[in-house]
Amino acid sequence: MNFKHFKILFFIYLSLFVSLLVSAQNQNLLCHVKGKVFDKISNKNVEYATVSLENLFDKKSSSGALTDDLGQFNLLVIPGKYKLKATFISYSIYTSDTIKCINKPIDLGKIEIEPQTKSLKEVEV
Repeated sequence: MNFKHFKILFFIYLSLFVSLLVSAQNQNLLCHVKGKVFDKISNKNVEYATVSLENLFDKKSSSGALTDDLGQFNLLVIPGKYKLKATFISYSIYTSDTIKCINKPIDLGKIEIEPQTKSLKEVEV
């Protein structure tokens, strides 16, 4: 192997190393938000509810996920101010107070959503 090949391989390895280093640093710059979604009345976990973080700066959804079979969720977002929304079919929409993400994990704990009930009128046949 001559010197030219050595230089090319060296720059390839150096590039890979730098990209991995930058990627690892970017993970440290993210804010980790987690919690559990429960039914307010039955106190059972709500599986596959939609959970999203809305950025208060531009009012757009920044991150979203479905809860797992235990009602748990994990979201990663860049630091900032957010509101969390949790929704599921036949439940009222839950909206949190302002959440400040500042490069450290946030555990929102138990989030309770309430079943939405509607009475239907009587139908005569």
